[in-house]
Amino acid sequence: KSNEVHIPVGAALDLGGIAKGWTAATIADELAEVGPSLVNIGGDMVGRGAPDGLPGWPVEIEDPFTGDAFTTVYLYDQAISTSGIDYRRWQSADGTQQHHIIDPRTGEPAVTDVLSATVIHPSATTAEAYAKAVMLHGAESGLAWLNEQWHTAGLVFRQDGTAIATSIFIHERNISL
Repeated sequence: KSNEVHIPVGAALDLGGIAKGWTAATIADELAEVGPSLVNIGGDMVGRGAPDGLPGWPVEIEDPFTGDAFTTVYLYDQAISTSGIDYRRWQSADGTQQHHIIDPRTGEPAVTDVLSATVIHPSATTAEAYAKAVMLHGAESGLAWLNEQWHTAGLVFRQDGTAIATSIFIHERNISL
């Protein structure tokens, strides 16, 4: 049948980020019926409305090099997602370090100058997918691509320790795109 998926015995299916984003958005939408909410599922966050007296839900973005807060954004009817190669790592049989962001063109862990990419978008699943796309594009190309997308802001930490962002991210800390 065309609507079936067969998974080989012993294989696993990890819906990871997209499923987390979708779940967070679904819960946030339900909660929004009774008032403002912020839902965090495994780091994928969705804000609906805003707490009293604030322009949105304050969300700190962590500097992956120091663990300190790099900046705070305010989410109002937005989602935020971060993807990175700085976690979910393992050592391959030949001893090299691997990460979980797989380049679909090669089937191997992506070769990228991006350590982590954070994307803000009205859709949680889109934010998650765009963060992965930036990882694959690389810092400069990925942010240039994000600048062309509808209602999207992004922040990238490069592996060399520098941080760069889309024009919307730089100019709008109150992210209500």
